[in-house]
Amino acid sequence: RFLLLLCKGLSHIHHRIQKKEQHHPGIMLSSSHMRPINRTGNALRAFVAVAVAILTATNWGMSFYALSLSQQHLRDAVDDVTRPSQQLADRRSRNITEFPSFMLQWPTDPLPPSDCDIRNASMPHIFNVSDFPRWHLKEAMLQVDHGNLSEAWETTTLTSGQDNTNQIQTAACSLANYYHVDHFPHQMEIIYRCWSVWRHFPNATRVFLIRPAKFYKFVDYSAFSRGMAKVLQYNNISVLRKRTEDYKQQQISQNRNLLLVFAGQNFKFKAACDDDMADLRRSTLMALGLQRYLHDACGGGQGMGLPRIAVFNRKKRRALLGAHNVSIMLQDELDLPYRPPVIFFEDMSFEEQVEAFSNIDILLSPHGAQLTSIPFLPRCASVVEVFGYGYGFPDYFGRLAAISAVNHSYIYLGTDMETETRDMVAADLLETARRASLCAPAHRMVEAVRIQVEQWNRCCGFVG
Repeated sequence: RFLLLLCKGLSHIHHRIQKKEQHHPGIMLSSSHMRPINRTGNALRAFVAVAVAILTATNWGMSFYALSLSQQHLRDAVDDVTRPSQQLADRRSRNITEFPSFMLQWPTDPLPPSDCDIRNASMPHIFNVSDFPRWHLKEAMLQVDHGNLSEAWETTTLTSGQDNTNQIQTAACSLANYYHVDHFPHQMEIIYRCWSVWRHFPNATRVFLIRPAKFYKFVDYSAFSRGMAKVLQYNNISVLRKRTEDYKQQQISQNRNLLLVFAGQNFKFKAACDDDMADLRRSTLMALGLQRYLHDACGGGQGMGLPRIAVFNRKKRRALLGAHNVSIMLQDELDLPYRPPVIFFEDMSFEEQVEAFSNIDILLSPHGAQLTSIPFLPRCASVVEVFGYGYGFPDYFGRLAAISAVNHSYIYLGTDMETETRDMVAADLLETARRASLCAPAHRMVEAVRIQVEQWNRCCGFVG
């Protein structure tokens, strides 16, 4: 400001001199007197211009520095406020890449839990840990139509180049009846039983017989049915659209040593050996190109000593209300470094269903067809199944879990499962109970998962 005032003063003096020359033209300064004044004025003007430029640049620099300093202070202040939430976000996302990307879409809950208070600990419920056999007698799960099952089972199968009529040349499996087989879990009851036969005779011609009227229900009715047909084809198991009696007569006319069995009439998952489902899992992973999951250590490929927990939900009947809130509570209560994904299987391909189950160590799920993939869970895995009031059937998927070497427990939303389910059947209200959404107490689901985490740690050898 001082230099600007000085510049204005010099300009004012120069203006006064010019004004005097105009009013007193007789009074003239000589050029010898004017030259020093002009040089002095020019020098002062140049000095002032340079000084103003320097001061202006300095002022701008200091302004920018002050602005950047204030912005840094602002960023520091914002960081102080947001750092806890960022740390929480990092905690929630850490290790999330352990799951395939298609499992992390985070769809919204299909039904808002407006009438469901999952924190209500007083809701009536029963919790129990299942205990079903891991294998079954052949005679209890298979009916022989042709051949001697016990003798064939003890006889070495036919190998290439041999011609021994005492050994099985064709191992065919069919159905005893077709009630309910339009629904793929009931289809898999048949195929899983037949797998015990096909596995036991690997060098025989292996066949799955389907009556023409039901053929497409088995091979093209659902994504799971189509996927399993691919698995059978990969393992050289022929799926034939043929009546059982016609096929039997054809084999007999060719003098083939035939073993033809039906997969029983009662609808239960069964296996002849306790590792039949493990063999099915290996064969399925190979058929789908998912060999990387064959030898996973506990907790994933790296064996990090941390179970991968997930929640399977349903979009329509028997939807688990508030599933996303349950997922958050599982993370908080179990101190997990990730948020368990909530998955809907309805839009998944068979390959995605198998891969999803291969990436889950502990599964929380309502009762439903999605649990047909239990055999594809990794070793030491567990399932916590939730049943609605008046619709309690823990032995259905509980038996599948047992033959798959998977721990199984369940939560029933009532006080007397057998009586209440029987009453629903008697009143012809079973379908109503089957469709009802599930409002389960969150504390019980968390504790059920906690129990399975402890079991998983013992199975994997992470604790004594």
